[in-house]
Amino acid sequence: MAILLWASYFGVARFSGKSWFGGFYDDYNTYSLFTASGMDFILINLQYDPTTAELDWAEGLLDTYSTRRAIVESHSILDIDDTFTAEGSIVYNALRDHNNLFLMLCGHMHAPPMAPPMWRERERAQLFKPFTL
Repeated sequence: MAILLWASYFGVARFSGKSWFGGFYDDYNTYSLFTASGMDFILINLQYDPTTAELDWAEGLLDTYSTRRAIVESHSILDIDDTFTAEGSIVYNALRDHNNLFLMLCGHMHAPPMAPPMWRERERAQLFKPFTL
């Protein structure tokens, strides 16, 4: 039931026609394009536990928009013990080689901001911020 409600209220129909709405894989996987402070961004929203096909779609977006700073958001990426969740590990491993990916946002767990050790070692500044709406 919750899945049907999500699509009814926050599906593609709600955002189609907005200047910042880039496109979609389906009602649960979308992307937006925006510019802030002179920098171009792509925000990729992935459903909880995305499939291989959905991750391939996201990877294609990161390639297509390689000159934009990339933000990936998914429900479950980071656990409260400073490690990736099972779903987060899959997302991270699928997308980590893209130099434009600089920020991953997630919810699911309730804890202060964290960054897994393997992410901190990268040369670019990175931040993982669990959030709850």
